[in-house]
Amino acid sequence: MFNMVIKNKIIKLCILFFLSGFLIFNFAEDTEEEININNIPDDIKNDLNINNIAEEISKLWSDKNCANHITRDFGYIIASLACEGGYAKAERNNFLDLLFSKGFVLKKESYELEKRQGIYLYKMEYPSNSGQFVYFKLYFRNADFLWPRTPLERKIIALYVQDLYQHDDLIMWQTLGVPISYGVLPFRAETSFISDKVREYEQELWMALSLEPLVITPEKGEFLLVKEAHDLEKINTYLDEALQQTGKIKGISNRMGSRFMTETYLVRHLFSQMKEKEINYFLDTWTNQDSVGYETAAIMQLKSYRRDIILDHKISSQNLIKHWEWFEKRFSEKESGIIVVHAANKAAFEFIKEKINKLSETVDFVWVSKLPSLDR
Repeated sequence: MFNMVIKNKIIKLCILFFLSGFLIFNFAEDTEEEININNIPDDIKNDLNINNIAEEISKLWSDKNCANHITRDFGYIIASLACEGGYAKAERNNFLDLLFSKGFVLKKESYELEKRQGIYLYKMEYPSNSGQFVYFKLYFRNADFLWPRTPLERKIIALYVQDLYQHDDLIMWQTLGVPISYGVLPFRAETSFISDKVREYEQELWMALSLEPLVITPEKGEFLLVKEAHDLEKINTYLDEALQQTGKIKGISNRMGSRFMTETYLVRHLFSQMKEKEINYFLDTWTNQDSVGYETAAIMQLKSYRRDIILDHKISSQNLIKHWEWFEKRFSEKESGIIVVHAANKAAFEFIKEKINKLSETVDFVWVSKLPSLDR
C-alpha cells in the first residue's frame, strides 16, 4: 500500500512537470490554463465528453498506473495522460482504435523518445471535416519499449527457467545475478516453498502448466489430458489446484503440450479460464511447430509470447552450441529474444553463465513480461 501511494505521488508530479514543460511541440508559448470539465461549454462537453474518454484511455492500460488531466490551450481541449511502462505497437493500436471507434480523425502524430521515456502528441479532428480539434498528450516513463522503436541502447533477452521445483536449482540460477522469470512446476512437494522463495528473491513468478504431449510416458508426470479439457469445469479445477500451491502468478507457460497446444478449441477453453482468474500473460514454449497458443492468446487479448530457443534437459553439449548459434543469428535481426531452459539443466546453466559474461556489455536481461507481446 505504501509503495502504491509513492507511485501515485510520482505520477502526479510527472503530470505537473509534463503539463508545464511540454516544449517539444511548441505548445508552451503561453501558460496553460487548468480548467474543470464542468466549465467546458455544453455543446463541446456533450459532443466530445473528453473527460470520460480520458478515463477510458487510462483503463486501456490498467497495469500502468495511469493518471489523466484535462487542460485548455489556445481554445483547444487537451487531454494529457501520464503512465508507468511502455507504449509499444499494441498500446498504440488500442489507443487509436478507441478514438477511431468514437469518430475521431487523426490529423497529426508527433513524438520524442529518450532512453526510458516517451512523449506523444495526437491532433484529432472531431467530427470529421468539422475543423474542430482535440489534442491528446501521452507521457510514458520507466519504459522498456516505445513505439515506433525501442529507445534502449542495448538489446534485451528474457531468460525463462521452466520446471522449477527444487530449491537447489533456484539457488543455482539466482547466482547469475540477472532478472529471471521462473516457471514453477505445480503438484510437487516443494511447490509452495519454491513459489514463496521466488517472490522473496523479487523475481517474476510464472507457472509451468503440464499439458498432454504427443507421447505419454510415466516419467513425464501428471498433465491435463485433451479428453479432460473438453470439460471447462475440469480445466477450472486443474488451475485452481495448481494456484493453491503457487499463489498469485504473473503468467502461465505450457510444459510439454505438444498435442494439447494444437487443439484450438481446447486452448481457447484454457485461456478463457486463465482470464477469469486474472492471469493475463501466456508464454508458448513451442513444443510443436503447429501450436496455436501464441496467436490464440493474442486474439483473446492475453499478453502473448513465444520462445526463440528451448534448452531442455536432454540437450547435448554439441547441440547447445548449435542452438545458440541459431539464436544469435535470429537475435541479430530482432530487438529482443526469449530463452527457455529447464531448471535442472546444469550443463545449460554453465553454458548460459559463460554467454551472459560475454553479452553483458551489449545486452540487458529482463523479465518476460517486460518484452513487447504479440498484438492483434
